[in-house]
Amino acid sequence: MLSSKNGLTLIEMMIVFIAIGILAAIAVPNFQSRATRGKEAAVKVNAHAVQQVVEDWAICNNGAYPGPDDISSGLFPGGVFPENPFTSAACTIAALGFSQGNIGYMMTPGTYVVEGYGESTMVISLTNDKSSRVD
Repeated sequence: MLSSKNGLTLIEMMIVFIAIGILAAIAVPNFQSRATRGKEAAVKVNAHAVQQVVEDWAICNNGAYPGPDDISSGLFPGGVFPENPFTSAACTIAALGFSQGNIGYMMTPGTYVVEGYGESTMVISLTNDKSSRVD
């Protein structure tokens, strides 16, 4: 009499679990790096938004760029700052210097620098100073 085999043996089950583990070990780090890259892309968008607001300020103020006090007192319409993609809180715009997900800003007469900070380093630097541009 022939018997039919129902289900999987222990070895077959172990092979399936090992294959799933290997796939997970490959997929999880890729997902995490893509999530970080996405957040850093959002920081770049925020830095461009700050640059546009700074340029708009200069147009409305006879070519003078906003100083540090102007940033906290109404640089953004309605006082709504971009969201920090790493913390989901309002983005901080302060003096240049690393602060994850935030924007650094420095103004000197006639020029400005806007920097965006990613997970562990600066991801973008924007300026109107033609002498410091790299083509």
